[in-house]
Amino acid sequence: DPRVGRFVSKDPISYAGGLNLYAYAPNPVGWVDPLGLARKCQLGTYGSLTGKANTGDSLDAHEFIRNDALEQMGLTPEGTRNKSNPSIAIPRSMHTDIHRNENVLAALHLNVGRDQFQFGPNGLPSKRQMDVWQGALRISGIPASRARELRKRAEGFLANCPCLCN
Repeated sequence: DPRVGRFVSKDPISYAGGLNLYAYAPNPVGWVDPLGLARKCQLGTYGSLTGKANTGDSLDAHEFIRNDALEQMGLTPEGTRNKSNPSIAIPRSMHTDIHRNENVLAALHLNVGRDQFQFGPNGLPSKRQMDVWQGALRISGIPASRARELRKRAEGFLANCPCLCN
């Protein structure tokens, strides 16, 4: 009910839309959410952006920390996804561009091959690897503020991970 600023039923994306499941869009003039689906450049976790509630939003969830890197660090069993991995909702074409740009930047700055990563002595992605992932987002058209915030969330995820590296 827009007159009172409340939905009459729960938001289908659950807590990914905020803590109040019945809250109306924070700014109904600039933030339209007719179906409760993820919006372009929305940040969340891989699980929150790929769940049933987001089926039909035509967006991919791009993980800041590549899934292959998580597998190499032992944070994700091979062939599965870590649903807590910080991610961003983007169109498929942009997702493809990001991966292409990651490989180009990694070859140029890290001297590693396609889908290879640089880890520090602590077993976590090096600062330069994080720079490559963030740079690929920017080159592919992700706003700087979104890329910075996603990196910050990824660093927090790694700092709190239950892994052998901490």
